[in-house]
Amino acid sequence: MAMSYRRVSLAVAGFLAVAVLVDSGAAAPLDRFGLRHLPTWYDGLDSSVTGPLHEVAAAADPLPAILVTAIACAGLLVRGRRRAAAAWLVSIGLAFAVELVGKLTVDQIRVVGATTTIAGIRVADSFPSGHAIRSVLMAGAISEALPMARRPALAWAIVTVVVVSLSRGHVLTDVIGGVLAGAALVGWARRPGRPRAG
Repeated sequence: MAMSYRRVSLAVAGFLAVAVLVDSGAAAPLDRFGLRHLPTWYDGLDSSVTGPLHEVAAAADPLPAILVTAIACAGLLVRGRRRAAAAWLVSIGLAFAVELVGKLTVDQIRVVGATTTIAGIRVADSFPSGHAIRSVLMAGAISEALPMARRPALAWAIVTVVVVSLSRGHVLTDVIGGVLAGAALVGWARRPGRPRAG
């Protein structure tokens, strides 16, 4: 049980460390290197490849994320797992809060097209990646609600994170921060002491 708390603590500490590095500008050389090289390679791929990849990653958009998480929670409720369902619902809410606070407070290098709207608030910074947070969280919720779907859900999350990393909307530290935040939220939702059944 202590190990699970340790993993959550490590994910939170990692997220905060990346946020500090980004805000201080220390991570800027890595992000600029990634912006120079990764999207160039990705842009060279045929649209018949990138188009479907973007559609796959779009499943982590806010509305689909809410719907998928709600369906996973409904599945848990049907099996009498009320506390589990509540934990995942709270987690998706926290995911949006972490994304909003991060994008309002962490000064990231400017990325073209990074401006977005969260809960009606327009933000220009891109740390952390909401798609990365939500993909990790959704994979966790799906895995708990439907264990047989664990591998496909994990594979989808990995593809989504890779696509977001290669697109021009985010830099590497945005995605790293998003994955760490998502991992912390998954660990919290599965926290020790919460009954695994009924």
